[in-house]
Amino acid sequence: MTNETSVLLFFIDGLGIGTRGPENPLDNLDATPLAVFQDEEPQSFLDGIVVPTDPRMGVEGRPQSASGQTTILTGINAPGAVGYHKQGFPNKALLEIIGRYSIFKQLRDAGVGPITFANAYTSRFFAERPRWVSATTAAVEAAGMSFRTVE
Repeated sequence: MTNETSVLLFFIDGLGIGTRGPENPLDNLDATPLAVFQDEEPQSFLDGIVVPTDPRMGVEGRPQSASGQTTILTGINAPGAVGYHKQGFPNKALLEIIGRYSIFKQLRDAGVGPITFANAYTSRFFAERPRWVSATTAAVEAAGMSFRTVE
């Protein structure tokens, strides 16, 4: 049974909470809810919430995309689980976390649906599957969802 709960998740890699100034392209733009700045109260959008977080998640070092995206897509502190920040594509340990806790899988199991992943893939991706896949791709696969294609 599918329930009427709606979830809209926009994930934009590399967008963080920065400082105001000419080096920040979001400064001086009306870019709510994307323009969130240090030492300022975040503005919510459509009755949503903005929760500033520390991307290091208690693990020393520079936050990286594979472990950070795994955390966002699973709710599990991936750097804490593996003990370091992982750049690029998820490794075996991160893929295991995604396979078990993918947000898409959790929503599906809770009866939330339909679930759509809006990224589109080319037929080449399926014909010549790359050795490494992104955290988002792994999260979709963990839920057994269909991929959208460009064609």
